[in-house]
Amino acid sequence: MNGNAIVVSLADTTKPPVLTLQLMRDTTTSSFPTGTVQSEAVLYDPNRVGTAELNVTAVVDPYDASGSPALNADGGSVGSVEATFTATFTGATITGSFSSPVCETTDHV
Repeated sequence: MNGNAIVVSLADTTKPPVLTLQLMRDTTTSSFPTGTVQSEAVLYDPNRVGTAELNVTAVVDPYDASGSPALNADGGSVGSVEATFTATFTGATITGSFSSPVCETTDHV
């Protein structure tokens, strides 16, 4: 994750594959979009790149106005994203939903 993108990786912790989706900050509004958003989707093992349609229901921006990670009172980062998705690859379609807190932020990347 960085100031301009939120990357969500979905996986079973015991085995691959890992599905990775990306949500980009809108350059016009300077906020993360909600509603229907197109994304690149990456599926590891086997490594395939496809497209995804996200229906983003909520984003809590983990960055302040300067692009630095926002911090909570305990010093940890804040932020979250909720969405449903349909990811399409050659010969496969994956659908689902997620609600994820921000696990890591990167300053000014």
